[in-house]
Amino acid sequence: MKIKEYKIKKTKDLVKKLKPYWKEAMEEEGKYYKKLTKIQKRAARKTKIEGLEFFIADGGVEGIGNADTTMELIRSNDFAKNKGEE
Repeated sequence: MKIKEYKIKKTKDLVKKLKPYWKEAMEEEGKYYKKLTKIQKRAARKTKIEGLEFFIADGGVEGIGNADTTMELIRSNDFAKNKGEE
C-alpha cells in the first residue's frame, strides 16, 4: 500500500500560522452549540418531550429525536415535506 504524499506538509510553522483561525473556529462552534442547546431545552419544555435533542450528522442538524429513543426520529426531510402546513 502506497502512503499518500501531500503537497502541503504539516510543519510547526504552518500549525502556528493556522492556530489563531482554529481557535476562532472553536469559539464560534462553542457559541453555536450553546445556542442549539438552549433551543433544544425550549422545545423540550414546550412539547413536554423529555430528553429532546437535535440529531447532528455530517456537520449539520439532520433531525430531532430524544436521548432515550422513546420518540421516533423526525428527519430534516420530514420538515421539508410539511412546508406550508405551519
